[in-house]
Amino acid sequence: MVLSLAGLGLFSGIYHPIGLGLISKEVRHVSMGMGYNGMFGNLGLAMAPVSTGIICWLWGPKVSYVILGGLNFLGVIIMLFFPITLALVKDKTLPEENGGNLQIFLILLVAMMLGGIAYRGSTVILPTFLSMKGSGIFQWISSLTVTEVPKNLVATSVTSVVFLVGMAGQFTGGRMAGRFDLRLCYLSFHLIIVPFAFLISFASDISLVALAIIYFFFLLGMQPIENTLVARYTPKKLRHSAYGTKFVATFGIGALAVKMVQGIEATSGIESVFKMLSLVSLSIVTVILIIIYKTKRTD
Repeated sequence: MVLSLAGLGLFSGIYHPIGLGLISKEVRHVSMGMGYNGMFGNLGLAMAPVSTGIICWLWGPKVSYVILGGLNFLGVIIMLFFPITLALVKDKTLPEENGGNLQIFLILLVAMMLGGIAYRGSTVILPTFLSMKGSGIFQWISSLTVTEVPKNLVATSVTSVVFLVGMAGQFTGGRMAGRFDLRLCYLSFHLIIVPFAFLISFASDISLVALAIIYFFFLLGMQPIENTLVARYTPKKLRHSAYGTKFVATFGIGALAVKMVQGIEATSGIESVFKMLSLVSLSIVTVILIIIYKTKRTD
């Protein structure tokens, strides 16, 4: 099982440096390209919890892995029949090709690493948080059905709805990144996240779902802005490596959020997890302010 999951992560992780690098070099409007990429990625995130919950409920967890393998083979078939042709177009909103800005990219990397902790921590804890704090929702759904619906199925379904709304955030982030200052857009999205992450820790039932929708709207919506910033501060020839480095930081170091969530939940209670995530987002805001200060004379 460990080797299988490692292989799954290895080959799935190839997409990010290659796919985002191609978008940054082959799409005329990079920010919207990143937005559409995020929207379809979010569609997968939204479908995964509820579809996996249904499959496990009906046939067991082994079948879900068989279906996952089939989806990967489907991706291979699509790539064989629809090969990518390189055009090397230019996005006029990005600066002329130069050596990039290594210092700013490294500072941005810190923000992206913290963003990975916020993303991983919130996505890991949300279904459990909904299961514990959504008793009113469970009772309402049970009153509408003949048989009792498992709590985990309800929680994963609500999580899917939250991610679906996140698609609108991705589109909004992509549009804003193409019209306004990237740095200010990045700052605004993360700044809005801070109070909502804190308020989630006190919420339950419908108010919890509403706050979670707003939180993930901006948490996921900032991704096209962030990925366009990577394109802005790295040269084209190193673009794939830059995105690879980003996802090592966000997925690799960000994976520590799982242990952090477990530790905080065990010592301080599950409500404290989102308080911690609020502080993480506040730290990201501080890093972004440093980026704005460092680049205000050059951009």
